[in-house]
Amino acid sequence: MKVPGWVCISDDGEPPDHDWEYVADWGGDPEVIGGTFDCSFKRCRQCGEEAPLEPGETFPDEEP
Repeated sequence: MKVPGWVCISDDGEPPDHDWEYVADWGGDPEVIGGTFDCSFKRCRQCGEEAPLEPGETFPDEEP
């Protein structure tokens, strides 16, 4: 749930404390064999910032 005005930045110089969720997404042309690619990413539930997934990163609510 996005909270208006929420800032995930730490005041003590630590990295931002985001509450990430997995967002499944695909790109390309499904009409072409091998023409699609996984371009899933993560989005902060609080501030809405989006970032690429790190290699091997998983989420409990991730679709199988």
